[in-house]
Amino acid sequence: MLDLDIVSGFQEETQGLLIELTTLVEKLEESVGGSFPTQELNDFAQRIDRIMGAAKTLAQMDESDLGLPAIGGLAEVGKITGYQAAKLAIPALVPIFSAFCVDTLEVLGELTAAVGKPERAHEVLGEVYPTVKRRLDWLQAKVKELGVENSEEIGQGAIDEIMKRMGGLG
Repeated sequence: MLDLDIVSGFQEETQGLLIELTTLVEKLEESVGGSFPTQELNDFAQRIDRIMGAAKTLAQMDESDLGLPAIGGLAEVGKITGYQAAKLAIPALVPIFSAFCVDTLEVLGELTAAVGKPERAHEVLGEVYPTVKRRLDWLQAKVKELGVENSEEIGQGAIDEIMKRMGGLG
Protein backbone atom coordinates (compact mmCIF):
# COMPACT_ATOMS: atom_id res chain seq x y z
CA MET A 1 0.00 0.00 0.00
CA LEU A 2 1.24 3.46 -0.91
CA ASP A 3 2.09 6.04 1.72
CA LEU A 4 -0.82 8.44 2.28
CA ASP A 5 1.38 11.46 1.52
CA ILE A 6 2.26 9.97 -1.87
CA VAL A 7 -1.40 9.24 -2.62
CA SER A 8 -2.44 12.73 -1.54
CA GLY A 9 0.31 14.35 -3.62
CA PHE A 10 -0.67 12.33 -6.68
CA GLN A 11 -4.33 13.20 -6.24
CA GLU A 12 -3.63 16.92 -5.80
CA GLU A 13 -1.30 17.09 -8.80
CA THR A 14 -3.70 15.09 -10.97
CA GLN A 15 -6.72 17.18 -9.98
CA GLY A 16 -4.77 20.33 -10.90
CA LEU A 17 -3.84 18.84 -14.26
CA LEU A 18 -7.45 17.77 -14.85
CA ILE A 19 -8.54 21.39 -14.36
CA GLU A 20 -5.93 22.52 -16.89
CA LEU A 21 -7.01 19.77 -19.29
CA THR A 22 -10.66 20.77 -18.97
CA THR A 23 -9.71 24.34 -19.90
CA LEU A 24 -7.82 23.02 -22.94
CA VAL A 25 -10.83 20.96 -24.04
CA GLU A 26 -13.03 24.05 -23.74
CA LYS A 27 -10.57 25.88 -26.00
CA LEU A 28 -10.75 22.98 -28.46
CA GLU A 29 -14.53 23.20 -28.51
CA GLU A 30 -14.33 26.96 -29.12
CA SER A 31 -11.86 26.49 -31.99
CA VAL A 32 -14.29 24.54 -34.16
CA GLY A 33 -14.53 26.42 -37.43
CA GLY A 34 -11.45 28.53 -36.69
CA SER A 35 -7.79 27.78 -37.19
CA PHE A 36 -6.69 24.24 -36.44
CA PRO A 37 -5.76 23.94 -32.72
CA THR A 38 -2.47 22.10 -33.11
CA GLN A 39 -0.92 23.75 -30.06
CA GLU A 40 -3.92 22.99 -27.82
CA LEU A 41 -3.90 19.33 -28.92
CA ASN A 42 -0.18 19.04 -28.24
CA ASP A 43 -0.60 20.80 -24.87
CA PHE A 44 -3.40 18.38 -23.98
CA ALA A 45 -1.21 15.40 -24.87
CA GLN A 46 1.73 16.74 -22.85
CA ARG A 47 -0.33 17.41 -19.72
CA ILE A 48 -2.16 14.11 -19.77
CA ASP A 49 1.21 12.41 -20.30
CA ARG A 50 2.22 13.71 -16.87
CA ILE A 51 -0.78 11.94 -15.33
CA MET A 52 0.05 8.78 -17.28
CA GLY A 53 3.67 8.73 -16.13
CA ALA A 54 2.87 9.31 -12.47
CA ALA A 55 0.08 6.72 -12.44
CA LYS A 56 2.23 4.08 -14.13
CA THR A 57 5.11 4.75 -11.71
CA LEU A 58 2.84 4.46 -8.68
CA ALA A 59 1.21 1.33 -10.12
CA GLN A 60 4.63 -0.33 -10.09
CA MET A 61 4.99 0.61 -6.42
CA ASP A 62 1.56 -0.79 -5.46
CA GLU A 63 0.19 -3.49 -7.72
CA SER A 64 -2.89 -3.95 -5.51
CA ASP A 65 -4.42 -0.59 -6.49
CA LEU A 66 -6.47 -1.28 -9.63
CA GLY A 67 -7.15 2.40 -10.23
CA LEU A 68 -3.54 3.31 -10.98
CA PRO A 69 -3.06 1.12 -14.08
CA ALA A 70 -6.50 2.22 -15.29
CA ILE A 71 -5.54 5.88 -14.90
CA GLY A 72 -2.26 5.21 -16.68
CA GLY A 73 -3.97 3.36 -19.55
CA LEU A 74 -6.72 5.91 -20.04
CA ALA A 75 -4.27 8.82 -19.85
CA GLU A 76 -2.18 7.01 -22.45
CA VAL A 77 -5.18 6.95 -24.78
CA GLY A 78 -5.61 10.68 -24.27
CA LYS A 79 -1.95 11.31 -25.00
CA ILE A 80 -1.91 9.17 -28.14
CA THR A 81 -5.15 10.58 -29.54
CA GLY A 82 -4.06 14.15 -28.75
CA TYR A 83 -0.81 13.77 -30.63
CA GLN A 84 -2.51 11.87 -33.47
CA ALA A 85 -5.20 14.54 -33.87
CA ALA A 86 -2.54 17.28 -33.93
CA LYS A 87 -0.45 15.34 -36.45
CA LEU A 88 -3.38 14.54 -38.75
CA ALA A 89 -4.66 18.16 -38.61
CA ILE A 90 -8.15 17.20 -39.76
CA PRO A 91 -10.64 19.82 -38.50
CA ALA A 92 -13.47 17.26 -38.35
CA LEU A 93 -11.50 15.33 -35.70
CA VAL A 94 -11.55 18.23 -33.23
CA PRO A 95 -15.17 17.89 -32.02
CA ILE A 96 -14.82 14.10 -31.93
CA PHE A 97 -11.65 14.34 -29.89
CA SER A 98 -13.22 16.97 -27.61
CA ALA A 99 -16.25 14.79 -26.87
CA PHE A 100 -14.02 11.82 -26.10
CA CYS A 101 -11.86 13.96 -23.82
CA VAL A 102 -14.76 15.28 -21.78
CA ASP A 103 -15.71 11.71 -20.82
CA THR A 104 -12.09 10.69 -20.32
CA LEU A 105 -11.39 13.56 -17.92
CA GLU A 106 -14.51 12.73 -15.90
CA VAL A 107 -13.46 9.09 -15.56
CA LEU A 108 -9.90 10.09 -14.66
CA GLY A 109 -11.29 12.33 -11.91
CA GLU A 110 -13.36 9.49 -10.46
CA LEU A 111 -10.47 7.04 -10.60
CA THR A 112 -8.07 9.57 -9.07
CA ALA A 113 -10.40 10.08 -6.11
CA ALA A 114 -10.42 6.30 -5.61
CA VAL A 115 -6.60 5.89 -5.48
CA GLY A 116 -5.62 4.29 -2.19
CA LYS A 117 -9.09 2.80 -1.80
CA PRO A 118 -8.93 -0.55 -3.64
CA GLU A 119 -12.60 -1.42 -3.08
CA ARG A 120 -13.75 1.94 -4.44
CA ALA A 121 -11.35 1.71 -7.39
CA HIS A 122 -12.80 -1.70 -8.27
CA GLU A 123 -16.33 -0.29 -7.98
CA VAL A 124 -15.51 2.73 -10.17
CA LEU A 125 -13.84 0.51 -12.77
CA GLY A 126 -16.90 -1.72 -12.88
CA GLU A 127 -19.07 1.34 -13.45
CA VAL A 128 -16.93 3.08 -16.07
CA TYR A 129 -15.37 0.18 -17.97
CA PRO A 130 -18.34 -0.33 -20.34
CA THR A 131 -18.56 3.42 -20.99
CA VAL A 132 -14.83 3.70 -21.70
CA LYS A 133 -15.00 0.72 -24.06
CA ARG A 134 -17.98 2.22 -25.92
CA ARG A 135 -16.22 5.59 -26.19
CA LEU A 136 -13.02 4.03 -27.52
CA ASP A 137 -15.00 2.05 -30.09
CA TRP A 138 -16.94 5.21 -30.99
CA LEU A 139 -13.72 7.20 -31.38
CA GLN A 140 -12.25 4.54 -33.64
CA ALA A 141 -15.43 4.36 -35.74
CA LYS A 142 -15.54 8.16 -36.16
CA VAL A 143 -11.90 8.23 -37.22
CA LYS A 144 -12.64 5.50 -39.79
CA GLU A 145 -15.67 7.44 -41.06
CA LEU A 146 -13.37 10.36 -41.79
CA GLY A 147 -11.26 8.09 -43.96
CA VAL A 148 -8.23 8.22 -41.69
CA GLU A 149 -6.04 5.18 -42.05
CA ASN A 150 -6.34 2.98 -38.98
CA SER A 151 -2.97 3.54 -37.36
CA GLU A 152 -1.52 1.20 -34.76
CA GLU A 153 -2.05 3.84 -32.06
CA ILE A 154 -5.82 4.03 -32.50
CA GLY A 155 -6.50 0.61 -33.98
CA GLN A 156 -8.50 -2.22 -32.43
CA GLY A 157 -5.36 -3.92 -31.13
CA ALA A 158 -4.39 -0.78 -29.21
CA ILE A 159 -7.91 -0.40 -27.81
CA ASP A 160 -7.98 -4.04 -26.70
CA GLU A 161 -4.59 -3.66 -25.01
CA ILE A 162 -5.69 -0.54 -23.16
CA MET A 163 -8.89 -2.19 -21.98
CA LYS A 164 -6.83 -5.17 -20.81
CA ARG A 165 -4.61 -2.84 -18.79
CA MET A 166 -7.72 -1.30 -17.29
CA GLY A 167 -8.56 -4.65 -15.78
CA GLY A 168 -10.86 -6.29 -18.30
CA LEU A 169 -13.89 -5.82 -16.10
CA GLY A 170 -16.30 -5.69 -19.02
